[in-house]
Amino acid sequence: MSLWLALETSADLAGIAVRGPDGVVQEARIAGARRHASATIPAAIELLAPFGGVAALTGVLIADGPGSFTGLRVAAAVAKALHASRAVPVWAGSALAARAVRHAPPEGGQVLVAVNALRNEAYAAVFRVEATGLQVMFEARTVPVGALAAMATGCAVVVLDLPSPDGLGVPEEGHPVRIVAPDAAPSAAGLLTLLDVAGGATEITDVAAWSPVYGRPVEAQIRWEETHGRPLPHPLRTGG
Repeated sequence: MSLWLALETSADLAGIAVRGPDGVVQEARIAGARRHASATIPAAIELLAPFGGVAALTGVLIADGPGSFTGLRVAAAVAKALHASRAVPVWAGSALAARAVRHAPPEGGQVLVAVNALRNEAYAAVFRVEATGLQVMFEARTVPVGALAAMATGCAVVVLDLPSPDGLGVPEEGHPVRIVAPDAAPSAAGLLTLLDVAGGATEITDVAAWSPVYGRPVEAQIRWEETHGRPLPHPLRTGG
């Protein structure tokens, strides 16, 4: 028997989901990034209550970005607290990979996923999703939205979670490309599917030292590094 908690807080629309021993998934949604910190734990407690609470957890799965700096840190803090207090195993999966698996064609193929990174840029990655598992074809990184058309070459599906997905030069709808835009928002239930896909999720061995993949440095870090002329020291290492 297994009980999993999934936390998808990489975007403005957050998801908290529980998959019970019967495989049924229940999900709560939190709209608005400013609510993530206050609403994530109460939502998780409510969803876990029918199963005996956190004491019954098999593991917690969190979205490993790229995405919102604050949102990803909320999920990471909850997961680290569960690990420190209850020794709950922590797993992580790419927020982009979860969307690729969710929208991949039944016969398999390559999927481009691009989400809003502001500044007319996107966090983008290309995955090959097959029955045998998930393979990263293009590692997640920040790219200009104008580069998405070239990245879509050879893809069967393009998933766009952008403010204005139209007019980006991405190949037009139709075979062999299917555009997913209105239903491209992240999903904690979708994140849970990575547990069932080879190469989809990874257990974190050093939870205390682990940090999510944010996609780009936050503004404060950029200013610090520009002022000091060197990378910002990691908080778990000495120096500064």
